[in-house]
Amino acid sequence: MSRLGILPAANFKQSTGDRVYQSLGDGLLQETDQIRHGCVGCPVKCEQRFEKPRAQNRERAVRLEYQSVYALGPLCGINELSDIVEAAALCDELGMDTVSMGATIAWAMESFERGILTAEDTGGLDLRFGNALAVFACIKQTAARSSFGTLLADGSLRAAQSLGHGSESWAMQVKGLEMPGYDPRHHDGLSLGLAVSARGACHNRAGLGLDDEMLLDNVKPDQDVEDTVDREILREDRQALMDALGICKFFHAAFDDLKQESFDLLSLIGGHGGSESEFAHLPGRVAVIRRLTNLREGLVLRDDSLPERFLAGLSEDLDRDGFENQRTHYYRKRGWSDLGEVPSRTLEVLSMGDFSP
Repeated sequence: MSRLGILPAANFKQSTGDRVYQSLGDGLLQETDQIRHGCVGCPVKCEQRFEKPRAQNRERAVRLEYQSVYALGPLCGINELSDIVEAAALCDELGMDTVSMGATIAWAMESFERGILTAEDTGGLDLRFGNALAVFACIKQTAARSSFGTLLADGSLRAAQSLGHGSESWAMQVKGLEMPGYDPRHHDGLSLGLAVSARGACHNRAGLGLDDEMLLDNVKPDQDVEDTVDREILREDRQALMDALGICKFFHAAFDDLKQESFDLLSLIGGHGGSESEFAHLPGRVAVIRRLTNLREGLVLRDDSLPERFLAGLSEDLDRDGFENQRTHYYRKRGWSDLGEVPSRTLEVLSMGDFSP
């Protein structure tokens, strides 16, 4: 991500290709003992644990992956590997998500930088970007809901709503879920996918992490709206299909024809799995069920959006009008209204008439 220049840093105020951050991955691989784990019988073993990274004296290996390193490192201005490892280990030990924790701290750091939060508000913590000791303290206080951690404990959106002063505009989240480690200003499909995702800013729904385009030397924005929307729906449907069948996403490249081979697998496991035409409706039905659930819980049009930082014209790659045009086309391709509601005729096409309001 750093080599591609799309590694978010300092609460998404910049996307960096800084060699300091590129060295983090090298440091993990070259300066630590790496242990790979996985599910029983899995040949991929995607979980990576690191024994005694640099000066750490922990009894157990520390589990790390890209999202944890991004959120507790560059996003908070931290570039020392040992500090990132310590922060990730604390999150694991205290039972908290590393991405949401790091992004919420980054929001607080920017609020501190802007003078909206003061040392009096933080209980004396110097929340400047790059202050690893402050990061450790925030993690511990958040887990205990004590001192300054009380504000952070429900995530960046609720913290910003509580603090006010316009701080929601730099709370980097969608639907209350904090952003993954890719800058959507450099990729239209990702920006749309994160915005319309049913669970918020989730890279496991937008699907960019599974695409070959991330291996290219340059990630350029999609130019055609129809093409962008079609590819985003293809990503979502592919992931919905794999989730529904319990297929690990790390195996996506093992399929020549995911739909056909998934249908064959289902038939082998459960006998007759229904017709292929019925099976083809599965991803669309998953999308509708998720949508109806969110609508029932109060989702409105403005929830399918991005943080103001991305839409305020700060980047030539993404603007508000272009994004909203993509979103409208996405709704129409899904058979929804321009407000994102699911009409009865779409439910009938998907044999979901019983789901009508």
